Amino acid sequence: NWSIQLKKVALGMVGEDDTAALLAELRAISDRSISSIHEGRHTKKELKSDVNINNNHLSAGGEKDFLDVTPEDSRLNQYWYSKTTIQTLCQAIMEGLQEGGSTINSSRKRAAFLSTPSLYFSLPPETRKRCVLLDYDKIWASDPGFVFYDFNEPTHLTDDLHKAFDMVVIDPPFITEEVWSNYKETATFLLKGGCNQRERRNSDSPLVIGTTVMENAPFMKRLLGVEPVKFRPSIPNLVYQYSVFTNFDSKFLNDTNPEI
Repeated sequence: NWSIQLKKVALGMVGEDDTAALLAELRAISDRSISSIHEGRHTKKELKSDVNINNNHLSAGGEKDFLDVTPEDSRLNQYWYSKTTIQTLCQAIMEGLQEGGSTINSSRKRAAFLSTPSLYFSLPPETRKRCVLLDYDKIWASDPGFVFYDFNEPTHLTDDLHKAFDMVVIDPPFITEEVWSNYKETATFLLKGGCNQRERRNSDSPLVIGTTVMENAPFMKRLLGVEPVKFRPSIPNLVYQYSVFTNFDSKFLNDTNPEI
């Protein structure tokens, strides 16, 4: 079945032809899911009106709180990282936001979290004050850092967000290049130096973290200048394996994930 076959792909247990066929079918499913969401997005004011989440409970070290109080919504292709993965990615983000030898609290760097609420809400409150969450799901609209975001309108954002950030963290709900191209437009709009730099040259260079399947590596490098790292995220309810892509080195992403 699908789950078994995709796990075999992640483990390298199938040939190139079979892998290509499975990924083609996966992208077709992704395209159908995109169409389904688009058809319903103008008819539902609140896709999750039946869920009430109090963001005030998501405090420092809040990855456990987020996972405890925030159910995934398959209608929005929401699949959360595991607790360990959240902790590791947040450590890498905090490391990137430090300026030279400064501490994270004295740093002025800002990050924009695109469709990555589990990471945004797991940051310490003081760090989160300098960050924003761009997301389609209005369940988080009461949070001061929330910005409504529809990837079909990638630069339909307010002027105060333009060239205002040093880092973007991206996890789209779909794996297709078309969707990633829209997120690239958003990243270019948000980042102080754009996202065309292929490698980090100095402490002021824009930083990018993204997660998607390894097979997307060629266009991830072309669009965002990012490459896969050794650490791979655990996403318990997603049947296929993602990789982490960055344009900077992080000591937290240099080791394998014991969950994988």
